[in-house]
Amino acid sequence: MPRLKCSGAVIAHCSLELLASSDPSASASQGARTTVSDLQEEGKNAINSPMSPALVDVHPEDTQLEENEERTMIDPTSKEDPKFKELVKVLLDWINDVLVEERIIVKQLEEDLYDGQVLQKLLEKLAGCKLNVAEVTQSEIGQKQKLQTVLEAVHDLLRPRGWALRWSVDSIHGKNLVAILHLLVSLAMHFRAP
Repeated sequence: MPRLKCSGAVIAHCSLELLASSDPSASASQGARTTVSDLQEEGKNAINSPMSPALVDVHPEDTQLEENEERTMIDPTSKEDPKFKELVKVLLDWINDVLVEERIIVKQLEEDLYDGQVLQKLLEKLAGCKLNVAEVTQSEIGQKQKLQTVLEAVHDLLRPRGWALRWSVDSIHGKNLVAILHLLVSLAMHFRAP
């Protein structure tokens, strides 16, 4: 007769032991041991494997919403989609081509665009205008003010076309990739990027 033997602290490690007996049917236990081993392995895998295919770092500030607040995000598994990777690559190549004379190289959209510095240079180069903003801003308030000025200039360009603006100072400064992609795709379409 099988007996369940458990040990362990938080997650119990369980194994089945077949009791040796003088019963002649015990000789058939070799086939049962294979089945028990298979079940044991399957059980270990079920306990040790994650519930979802990808482990995601979820931060409390990303999951708690204020009343009427909306938030968009990209499913981490979607970031592996070849079409998404191609979009990001095309946008990075386009930005780097436009800003080559400025000696600016963008490697990661969220990290390189959130403070408004690169967006300012990109817009000035594309639109052929000079924005009245400080060149370098270290404080968060200064970065957001600069970003506000840059985004107002973008809005002035795009508003006559009637495009819905799906970004804000807080979403860009908050490194929201969805908002950054909406902004860049709108700029690329407006300026007919290759």
